[in-house]
Amino acid sequence: MGTSLAIHAEINSAINNDWKRMARPGSFFTGAQRVAMATEARRDRDGDPTGTGQLSPTVARVVRQVSVRPMDITHQWVDQAFSEGLTPLQYVEIIGLVSRLSAIDLFDFGIGSDQRPLPDPVAGEPTGAFDPAAQPNGAVVPTTGPSGASVALTGIRAENAALHEIHEAFFISNTQIPEFGLTKDLIRPQMEMVAARTSYLNDCFY
Repeated sequence: MGTSLAIHAEINSAINNDWKRMARPGSFFTGAQRVAMATEARRDRDGDPTGTGQLSPTVARVVRQVSVRPMDITHQWVDQAFSEGLTPLQYVEIIGLVSRLSAIDLFDFGIGSDQRPLPDPVAGEPTGAFDPAAQPNGAVVPTTGPSGASVALTGIRAENAALHEIHEAFFISNTQIPEFGLTKDLIRPQMEMVAARTSYLNDCFY
């Protein structure tokens, strides 16, 4: 089922870009593995324990945890995943992909539209690209500045850029944060009320 709501071109563009991005090889995972991550995430959300068979047990477990139970992730839990061979930058890529998928799927649910089909993977090998300036700065992953939500994915430039594209389309850009008179259909106080309530319901206290 589709929706009769008019969707802003900015939002449509951001979602379409992310679907293309999901299908392509990332820094440390192939396109097939990235689409498999999205499948695992959706299955866990639906209570389906069946794995895709395309991911290592550790990656599949991390994907499912990030998708549905991120509030239960601890330093100890992440350290366990790292001890099993997952690297901090692979973790960055997983967080980026799964969190954006969750945002898009919940957006579609919120407007009364069916989940969109996942894209077909694009062949190719991972690029290995990362930001060499990223260093341990107090978080479990390397960042290019003091650890915090806004720089959490800076270890991989493509994931960081993708995060901010979705954030800007669905909410506001970082540069718009001081613009208290900003209106995007909702006035800024209404936007903040929705954001605060959503954060509370998802145990996000940032």
